[in-house]
Amino acid sequence: MEHARMTPWVDPLLRAEQALLGAVLLSPSQLDRLSWLHPDDFHSPHHTALFAAAQAMAPAKATEAQAEPVTLAWPQAILGEAQRRVRGLSAPYLHDLIASCPYVDHAPVYGRMVLEGSLHRSVLRHATATRQAAREVHRSGLDTALSTALRRVDALAEHLDAVGRRWGAPPRARGHAPALDDAVHSPLNLPVEHERDLLAALERGRASGLEAISWLEPGDFAAYGDLFTCARALAHRGEPVDTLTLTWEVRRRDLLSPENRRRLDAVSRGPAAGSLDWLGERVLASGLLRAIDLAADRVQNMAGDIRYSPARLVHHGRLALETISSPRNRREQARTGMPPAVGRTREEQIREAAQPGLARARSRPAATSAAAKPSSHPSARSKEGHAR
Repeated sequence: MEHARMTPWVDPLLRAEQALLGAVLLSPSQLDRLSWLHPDDFHSPHHTALFAAAQAMAPAKATEAQAEPVTLAWPQAILGEAQRRVRGLSAPYLHDLIASCPYVDHAPVYGRMVLEGSLHRSVLRHATATRQAAREVHRSGLDTALSTALRRVDALAEHLDAVGRRWGAPPRARGHAPALDDAVHSPLNLPVEHERDLLAALERGRASGLEAISWLEPGDFAAYGDLFTCARALAHRGEPVDTLTLTWEVRRRDLLSPENRRRLDAVSRGPAAGSLDWLGERVLASGLLRAIDLAADRVQNMAGDIRYSPARLVHHGRLALETISSPRNRREQARTGMPPAVGRTREEQIREAAQPGLARARSRPAATSAAAKPSSHPSARSKEGHAR
């Protein structure tokens, strides 16, 4: 059915699912062009059941559909099979699906829309699970929460790779990313006593031990990063680190804000308990957990932003996770005493793995048809201006 009426304010993703199912009900042969689409890609459970039923019935109906006109037996068979999978389906709803399909031949384009929504939801689920794991720190403790969160990060990275392979995303997406608010929604607040105690230990004559925590960076601190920068600068110049010299260095660098004044007072009154190694590892572990929370928050924002095509979502999601690499490698160095091995980055590995496919793609002859039909590949550009 062409030029069917469709309510304009209905969610386009829901309309795409309905239009796709309508195309399948009208033309079973469209399933051959949708082999890359899975029932779980549909957001509605009813639509999942209907597409699974259509796929299950397709082998018996494909030859017949090509040779004979479609009869009521095809939608009735799908309805019967779908009703075995989910409740609430009726014949009138199938009529609504058929009426919602503007053009049967555009089924692959509708399928790409369905797949795009599915990929966004799947990335959002993984990013949400990663952030929730980081926020278990207040209940399970720093070490347990960090270990779980790192496993979630690895799972999210693997899922982004899988999304890229399924969509056919290139190693690097073209164009600029849409602007996002960098502010973290409800940032992860962790105690900073270890930061204070580390500065107190440095201030009280143990600055010579900075070499033992050379893997620690000011960015690992949540509150005392400015003071650590100044203490490290004093030690690097061979100057003593105490209350006065540290305050002077903070002032020289124009960092003597009211907040840093209070932090200097807290350092001068705070205990210097614990070794520098142990305190530094605590600071680094907290910084790594905050970095995970921030990266997961950014991936969440991108996955929930419809301006991101799957290709851009994969690329910029990888970049967000790359920010975790430095503190993660330095934590491994702190635990083992060995500097991290310098190897290929994830981006380089992805690019190398994609080179054979890109070479084959470049060697394909260009299409000569002036009005090509929508491609059945999910990442292909459509005539309607589908962009990555």
